Amino acid sequence: MKMPLLMIWVCMLLLCSCSTVRVSQDYRLGTNFSDLKTYRWQPVAEDIKGDAPMDDPLRDERIRKAVERNLSAMGFRKVSEDRPDFFIEVQYSVYRVSESNDVRGEVGIGTWGGPHGSYGGISVGPGWGFYTRQEGMLHIDVIDPQSGTILWRGKGTHSVEEYWKPQTKSEKINELVGKVLSQFPPSDSP
Repeated sequence: MKMPLLMIWVCMLLLCSCSTVRVSQDYRLGTNFSDLKTYRWQPVAEDIKGDAPMDDPLRDERIRKAVERNLSAMGFRKVSEDRPDFFIEVQYSVYRVSESNDVRGEVGIGTWGGPHGSYGGISVGPGWGFYTRQEGMLHIDVIDPQSGTILWRGKGTHSVEEYWKPQTKSEKINELVGKVLSQFPPSDSP
């Protein structure tokens, strides 16, 4: 009886520890998103160069294609004219996250000694390990082409492995972009 419960507990622990895409959004209150039908890419200033995790043209291309595919599936149309309803801009960064397992605390009180009284002890352990992982953060901005203000920002984070195969990289980027854009347009906007 104890073995099946232990296996269930281990499986649940493994499932809960798997990293998933986390998303959030923010937007300008009072914006009527139903008026937005066409878009084009925001003209971009010079990108950050020289930092290997940041300078990845293949990843940038995957992100752009995933954004265009998702927006098209949502009914938005990409235009090349100067007057789209909104600009799209993306920013992706990779950073390192350092984590350690929880600190263990144990209290043990016992009596030993002799004529000088009782003694006790407290033990604090360092946890089970310390590790570093990479996380990618994607911002997708919807920008008013007239004023240049951000109307909507979607944010997503996910774990990144440096040595993923190209197919895995594409799948992970598609999942990240899809989940971020699933929040657009906001459902509770006017």
